[in-house]
Amino acid sequence: MKSSKSLGRKAPRASFRRSRTVVERLEDRLLLSADPLVKVRAADAEQPLAVENLAYTKNAKPDALKGMETLSNIATLIDLTRPVSQQNTKLNWQGSSASLLKLNSMLESLVLDLGDGDSRTVLSQESDGQLRLTREEGEDLYDLVFAKPSRVLGLRGGGGIDKVVLNSVDLGSTKLNVLAEKIELLEGSLLSGSADIEFVASSAFSGDLGLALPGTHNLDRKATIDIAGSINVQGDVLLTADVLVGLEQDVNLVGAYTVKGTTESRVSVNAGASITARSISVNAFTDSRWALAVNDGVVGGRLALDLKQDTRADIEAGVRLKLSPAVSAGSVASKGLVVQAVDWLDTSLTLDMDDGSISGLSKGIGPDGGVLQGFELGWTQVDLARTTVARLGGSESGDPLLTLSG
Repeated sequence: MKSSKSLGRKAPRASFRRSRTVVERLEDRLLLSADPLVKVRAADAEQPLAVENLAYTKNAKPDALKGMETLSNIATLIDLTRPVSQQNTKLNWQGSSASLLKLNSMLESLVLDLGDGDSRTVLSQESDGQLRLTREEGEDLYDLVFAKPSRVLGLRGGGGIDKVVLNSVDLGSTKLNVLAEKIELLEGSLLSGSADIEFVASSAFSGDLGLALPGTHNLDRKATIDIAGSINVQGDVLLTADVLVGLEQDVNLVGAYTVKGTTESRVSVNAGASITARSISVNAFTDSRWALAVNDGVVGGRLALDLKQDTRADIEAGVRLKLSPAVSAGSVASKGLVVQAVDWLDTSLTLDMDDGSISGLSKGIGPDGGVLQGFELGWTQVDLARTTVARLGGSESGDPLLTLSG
């Protein structure tokens, strides 16, 4: 009986020791696993706390404007805001009038500049084969009738918001390069030829919004391409929408200061459209930095960003694509179809608070009868909605699925 009682008392102690050992080992593992994740360096007397962060390397964005920049350096440039009296006298302008420019010279490369104002122009083809650029909006522009250049034709938007609309055009061996904020190929229209087609919708902002008064300040940038008609070429088709924002705003904060930013970078190949080409590349890029800073000491208030960014590369259901990608000497085919949407975003809100201390209580100010003198209250807020979509086909609307051949 004594032996039995002695064993009964020892069993719980042994069990307790085993359980405690297991718990201690578990604690050690947890502490060791957490150690690399949360680590703060000891702060020097004059240095702020530093926290270990994950490194991120931003991939380089393709230069969507490079093609037009290169073309503008080698081509004959015509500014459509200038009358015939101010145009290049070496060119043949016979038949021009007060509202119409008529270019009779045969050129190899030609760039038409749409000026710095807002505009809407339409490119079409005359019955005799010549091309016509018609002004629908834009008071400073002249209509232009001209022969197709033998190599490259460029339409270049300027400082305003420019929209280029394309009707049916037989380009022959001429490459077409269009740069504007909005580009549209109308339903039922056909672009045909043997060379490349490059459309770049681009919208950019860099700098600040001027005097930073309290309230809400808007910044909108949109770059869109809509393809509703047909493209039939032997070369490559490149469709790129590109929005670039670089806002650096200094604020003297007393009250509330909000920047409401909206961006749209979109390429849409709509249901019913068709593209026949060697290769097709559909790209939508948004690259934005929104930086607000109070650097002269905060008296008090709210610093806020309210952002909505939409980046879409969309080939809808019901589109017909026919590709014939080039094949290298090693019998390796190049990329025939690329659809991508990329959104880079950087936000920064900085409050530089003045050093100070509470020195007293003001009387008769505010509903509570007073405020603390020397006490500064400032806060920041970021509201962000981002949509980034790269889509190839689909059946959400009930349309037939994408038709892809080649």
